[in-house]
Amino acid sequence: MIPTEIALEQLLVNAFNVTAEGGVAGLEPTAIRQQLAKLMAEGIVTTITGKPLGSFYIISRAISKTEWDKDTGELIIYFTDSSEPFKTGDLRGKPGTGGVSSFIGLTDTPANYSGAIGKYLRVNSSGTAIEFVDLPSGALTFLELTDTPNSYTGQALKGLRVNAAGTAIEFYTPSVGATIFTELGDVPTSYTGKANRILVVAPD
Repeated sequence: MIPTEIALEQLLVNAFNVTAEGGVAGLEPTAIRQQLAKLMAEGIVTTITGKPLGSFYIISRAISKTEWDKDTGELIIYFTDSSEPFKTGDLRGKPGTGGVSSFIGLTDTPANYSGAIGKYLRVNSSGTAIEFVDLPSGALTFLELTDTPNSYTGQALKGLRVNAAGTAIEFYTPSVGATIFTELGDVPTSYTGKANRILVVAPD
């Protein structure tokens, strides 16, 4: 028995077991939809809504089996409630029939490239199609931000920090720590005249 609820892409390819052996493997969505419309017109399938993934359909007539007629190129569907089978018609050479070969030929994309040079693609606000749009405005580099320096000139090897006002980023020259004893902040600053002397902690 065919499942009573199946996805569109499964309708003719998986659920009806149309395989390479039958000669129509790889049937594309356009061809599938053409046969789906025929099945719906015959009252064999009806749509149902509210499914989270894909387009789903209800098989309204119980299907007992399907056969591929290699001589006529037809998919034949047999029902449990009728001796009269349903024939899809010749499917040979039909994969991709009615399809398109270009991006703008699709039904949910822009109709042409006019005025779209350099633009980008996005899903439209209603979530139903693709549209061309300009790149969103805004800074593309660090210097173009409103709260950063506007040039790197003269800033080689400098660091970054928040300014004293806490309102922006600025370059600054990091202070270098002491490299010799007399550069410390709490010791004598020179050895001159201190030969042979010892160090003691100064009184508070």
